[in-house]
Formats: sequence, C-alpha cells, structure tokens
Amino acid sequence: MELTAEQITELGLTEENSSKVSSFLADQIATTKQSFEGLANENAEKILTGASKKIFDDTGVERSKGEKVGDYLTRAWSEFNTSKLSEIDKAKLDYETKIKGFKGNEDLVSKITNLETEKDTLLKKYANFDELKAKAEQFDPLSEKYESTKKQVAFNSVKPNFPKEVNEYEAKAKWNEFQSEVLDKYTIEIVDNEPIAISKENIHSTKKLSDLLKANESISKLMEGRQQGGTNSQQAKLSDIEGVPFKVPEGVDAEIRTKLIKEYLTSQGIGSTSGEYPKLFAKYNTAILNKK
Repeated sequence: MELTAEQITELGLTEENSSKVSSFLADQIATTKQSFEGLANENAEKILTGASKKIFDDTGVERSKGEKVGDYLTRAWSEFNTSKLSEIDKAKLDYETKIKGFKGNEDLVSKITNLETEKDTLLKKYANFDELKAKAEQFDPLSEKYESTKKQVAFNSVKPNFPKEVNEYEAKAKWNEFQSEVLDKYTIEIVDNEPIAISKENIHSTKKLSDLLKANESISKLMEGRQQGGTNSQQAKLSDIEGVPFKVPEGVDAEIRTKLIKEYLTSQGIGSTSGEYPKLFAKYNTAILNKK
C-alpha cells in the first residue's frame, strides 16, 4: 500500500521510512483480508450445513460429499416427492380395491332397516305415554279404595243385627274390635260372593268370615242380649239417662259403668290420651250416678 505525500506529511514520515510503513500496512491488510475471508467461508459453510440437515430431516435424502446445496435441494425434494407420490398411489389403489370388494352393504342396509323398524315400534308404543302415566298414577289410590270397599262389603255382609236391648255403643265397639282382630291376622277376599279370610302366616289356611264371627265370644254374647259384667253376665233392662248419649243398664255397677263410658268415647274417636277424655268421662259418670 503506497502512502500519498499528504499522508507522509501528516504522519511525520521521511522518505526513508515511508516505504517501510507502506510495506507493513500492505502486509497487515492482506492478513486481515485473508482472515475475514476464512471466517466468511466458515460461517457460510455452517449455514449450508444447517440447511442441509433440515432438508435431510424433512426428506430423508442425504447430501453427497461436495454436492452443491442448490443441486442437493433440488434432488432431495424430487426424490422425496416421488416417494410420497408412490405411497399415495399405493394407498389409493388399496382403497379402490377395498371399495370394489366390499360385500357388507346388504347386511348394513338390513341392520339399518331393522333399527328403523324398532324405532317406529317404540314411537308407537310410547305415543300415549302421558295417558299411561296418568292412569298409573291413579292406580294406587284406586287400589286402596277398592281394598277398603271390599273389606267393608265383606264385613257388612256378615254383620248381625244386634238385639234392641244391646247398648249400641258397646255393640259398635265390639264390632270394631272384631274387625281389627280379623284384619290383623287375615286378608279378606270375596270368592263366589262369599267373604273368605286368608291367613297372613299361611295363604293355604282359609276360613269363612262368617265362621270367624260365630267363633267370636264377645259378639255371640251380645247376640244373646246380654251386657258384659266381668266374668259374670246378667240380664239387664236398659234405660235412657239425661245427658248420657247411650243406654245404661239399670243397677249398673262401677266396672260396667266405666266400661260403657270408655267404649262410647273410643267409638267417637276420643282416646284416653285426648284432652277431652277426662272431662267427658267425668261428665257421663256423674250423670249416671245422679240419674233421675
């Protein structure tokens, strides 16, 4: 690198040493240029190597030694595309072969037809679902009403006409007691217009309701026109007492008086735990004691 006269003057050089400086600078520039060129080539090679690796990863085609990147890129994608097109053609051929050889169409159509038929059947079956539901909801209360009516008819068909001298409230209490005892042990059915009691413990054990009534000692004694008096029974003349809503035997003792009042209150739905029970009991008891 030759220095100009202005550079020599500016740098304070002489004619003797200016040639040496020029020679030194020329060597430095050449070395630096060579260094930069080598670095540029190295960087460029790294870039090309990275690009080549990416192409290899994507296509599976390896770059030949010394092959230009442009040529490699063209060759790699050509081979890759050819391979993929071949795979696609093979898959297409397989698909077309399977379609041509498919034999399940008739079976599939048959299954679909059956499903449609089943669907239509279900739709028809449940078309009146709301109506069926409404009827089902009415079943339980209707069934309960039927059972209640059946029992009422059964007991009424065998209920005796108690003698006139029998206290009506005592008769009612005894009759209710009989019904409770029967229903506790038996279920009632009407067979050939005959009320039948079926044992809850053994359904094969049956009795006529009329026979159970005949076997009931309390009802039998009332049918004889007798009032109960503990273990001793006595014929009694019944009389009306002011303020007492039932007939009372003449000469009634404390035991029978208590029993008659209790049976009457029970028949009216007034139990011993009711607040009205002691007041009404005292009222009727006093009226009987002070009868006119």
